[in-house]
Amino acid sequence: MAHIVSSPLVAVNGVDGKVKYLYRNTIVPSDVSEKDITRLVADGLIEKVSTVSAAAPESQDEAGDSLERPAESGKGSGMDKWVAYAAAHEVEIDPESSKDDIIAAVAAAGH
Repeated sequence: MAHIVSSPLVAVNGVDGKVKYLYRNTIVPSDVSEKDITRLVADGLIEKVSTVSAAAPESQDEAGDSLERPAESGKGSGMDKWVAYAAAHEVEIDPESSKDDIIAAVAAAGH
């Protein structure tokens, strides 16, 4: 059974030990431990969904927000936008990363 993020932001550890940042309506990756899943469900941060399609964004605007590449500077270039974009493309980032580090990691991953 899949899980979806119901809070604004959740940080999870994958089996590789790297932190992944997941925004609301993001499907929780399959490599998150059952211990973390149980804790996140108990804390109300994620919830079970019967199918992955149930987690689809409710509007085109929501889908565009997570998939459109953010600006590198100026309006719309905030750290939160880049973290969300990296998470949407499953680009792993270090929690200590700067925005420039995240932009470089996204580019290196081909996005």
